[in-house]
Amino acid sequence: MAKKAQAAIFIILGIVILIVGSLLFYTNSLSVEDAKQDAQTANEVPLQLEPINGFFESCLKEAAEEAVVLAGFQGGFVEPIAGFPLLKASFSDIHMWKYEESKLYSPILKNLAANQISIYVGNKIPQCAASVKKQFPFAEFGSNADAVTTIGQDEVSTSILYDISIKSGGDTFTKSQHLIKVPVRLGYIMDSAEKIIDRQIEDVDKVDLAYLSSFDFSASAIMSDDEEVMFKIVDVKSKIGGEPYIFLFAEKYNLAQTGNDYAPMLQLIGDVNAAVGQPFSMKVGASDTNEDIVKFSSSSDLFDISSDGTISFTPASQDIGLHFATITVEDSQGLQDTQVMKIEVA
Repeated sequence: MAKKAQAAIFIILGIVILIVGSLLFYTNSLSVEDAKQDAQTANEVPLQLEPINGFFESCLKEAAEEAVVLAGFQGGFVEPIAGFPLLKASFSDIHMWKYEESKLYSPILKNLAANQISIYVGNKIPQCAASVKKQFPFAEFGSNADAVTTIGQDEVSTSILYDISIKSGGDTFTKSQHLIKVPVRLGYIMDSAEKIIDRQIEDVDKVDLAYLSSFDFSASAIMSDDEEVMFKIVDVKSKIGGEPYIFLFAEKYNLAQTGNDYAPMLQLIGDVNAAVGQPFSMKVGASDTNEDIVKFSSSSDLFDISSDGTISFTPASQDIGLHFATITVEDSQGLQDTQVMKIEVA
């Protein structure tokens, strides 16, 4: 029931993201056009302002790089979205790009990521201005700030409107437009991530290593017993601080919804020690994705195993030594899983 509720939340959030993302795409498109027109102006710096502007934009670039790194470790999100399914890792919370039958799309996610990067950088502007003021007490700053980010195929650029100025010789020199570029192929990476998810949908319980190796970056995947996959992209063509850029994203699948029949899986049995004359008992466990009825069997001449997986016997003196037994679980469709069990009797 909880899984169904979470899937429903994912669908609802997906619809909300689609609407919000579409609005962001429209507003971003307008803002980006303005940013393109102002790019040349952003590169023009009055000579008197060069050291101040350089210090200020260096601080802004550091903030933009921080945001892009955070987006990489969290599946494209600088800030997690409340209620959104996450893959919990030791180093970050990675957003799901697909949760069972529901999927998010790269163009919308890119617009959300761009908006979050803009907010992150925009929130750092007062801090950067304060740092400049310490180094250049005569610098003056405007009261309004605006940041618009574009996630391109080859770079992430943030256009910032914020006045910095100085007075010199009776004149006031002002720079209002700043263009910060981070050389990370985030647009290309996010588009590729969607392609990887689409390929995974074709065969949910397997990772196509050949397909992952077809990109011009390094890609790998880790599958868990909870029907989750974490993908990792390492792009040496995109670097921040001299280090290759890392992008993580995840998906949750449900084998039971594929319509395929899957073999049962034995839980890890491990090695067993038993003592002569002492009753020994244990139960072997197994899971079946399709919830088929399962039964257990054993090749051992030392003990019998019941159909529900219970092993029970009392070793005799002639049983002293090392024994091996093949434990088999079989479902109602005839599909099997086996493990070799080691038993030492002393």
